[in-house]
Amino acid sequence: MLFQVPKPGNTGCIEPVDPACFSGVVDLGAVDIDRGRDHGMPSYNALRQAYGLAPKANFAAVVGSGSETFPRDPKLTPGDEVNDPDSLDFTALFDINGNAIPLGSDAAQTSAVNARRRTGLAARLRATYGTVNRLDAFVGMMAEPHVPGSEFGELQLAIWKKQFLALRDGDRFFYGNQPVLTDIRNILGIDYRRTLAQVIAANTDIPIGDLNANVFVVGSGVAASGNGGSSMVMASAPSPGRAGAPIDNLDGRL
Repeated sequence: MLFQVPKPGNTGCIEPVDPACFSGVVDLGAVDIDRGRDHGMPSYNALRQAYGLAPKANFAAVVGSGSETFPRDPKLTPGDEVNDPDSLDFTALFDINGNAIPLGSDAAQTSAVNARRRTGLAARLRATYGTVNRLDAFVGMMAEPHVPGSEFGELQLAIWKKQFLALRDGDRFFYGNQPVLTDIRNILGIDYRRTLAQVIAANTDIPIGDLNANVFVVGSGVAASGNGGSSMVMASAPSPGRAGAPIDNLDGRL
């Protein structure tokens, strides 16, 4: 996760990116790791246990797949694979449907969702940390596979869930803590429970039948029902590549 630091006052650099527009690059991941250590953030497994999750026994369990050993590859330096830049080479790319994308193609820049590197993430983590109990919490939570239907792994999801529940339960003005809303619904028939699709339909000329129940998802002619339910079926993308091959999602788990 690299962030380019723009030069002050330069607003003309948009696309394509011109290196002359920037004064340097900041490694946000390294900054977050250092910040966690400075603030006494627990290790990955200790933080999982603090949030009621079982600790992981090894790095393969952390990332959800793959081997903890480096492959035999003529492009890798035996015994020092983790410090070999070739260890991070992309060897295969896949789109959202699991179809292979040629390396170096235009589609590789715009449509790649999953990827395979020359070495697996579990092997790189093991070479860096040695034992899973030394794994930084920030690195571990970013390495976890996403929980289905979520953009987070188990640990991040537990953290965000607890924080938002605390915000909800501690806010006396939170709408869910207002019993009068239920009385209004029962007595006057006015229901505060509205989906975003229903709000859009009520405030625009777009009929409710022309909107997906989940307006953030592009569907194929699936309409939003009156009660906010959805009949949309999200098909799971097939597993790309050969069976058992470790896959890296292009979501920060690289």
